[in-house]
Amino acid sequence: GGYQYFKPEIFLSKSFSELNFNKKGTFEAAKVLITLKNKTNNIIKSIKIEELLPEFVGCENRDIQGSIKPSYVDKLDHITKVTWEIPDMVPGEERIIMYRARARFAVVGELRLPATVVSFKKANLMKKIYSNNLVARPEFIPMTDEEVGEERENEKLHPEGLHKREEKGGDDGKKGSPNTGTKPKV
Repeated sequence: GGYQYFKPEIFLSKSFSELNFNKKGTFEAAKVLITLKNKTNNIIKSIKIEELLPEFVGCENRDIQGSIKPSYVDKLDHITKVTWEIPDMVPGEERIIMYRARARFAVVGELRLPATVVSFKKANLMKKIYSNNLVARPEFIPMTDEEVGEERENEKLHPEGLHKREEKGGDDGKKGSPNTGTKPKV
């Protein structure tokens, strides 16, 4: 029958757990996290998770702790298809898939990963669900805690920008305008 969107049988989410762009704004590497959970009261079987990576992104073939290994990686025209297979999942069971995506050649701008496709069998019916897409843009890179710390240190050493302006402006309450307190406005 049709898919029941109001009550998903499998919880499926996809996110970046790490993301690296270089200084020029080209994508370097990412760790992608896919989470699946059987939300039904039945065992689901023959679960197949398919990830399609754009031409410029490769999947690193190395084990990540706590993750299922890919069953196969197919290099097709302009895309790489990575497939994981899980024989069955009992009710409430959760599985985590992680893989490292690495740039095969430099592409400036955003990284887009299409939806992950999960197919499975429930009561001998084949079903298919799709995850969210993932988009990462260089300017929205979440900084690591270490980098945030470094930024703060730099600010202490060079309190440039707004800090200086406010000091020059004096304490007449009109902060923000660089002219404040120097010349009276005519």
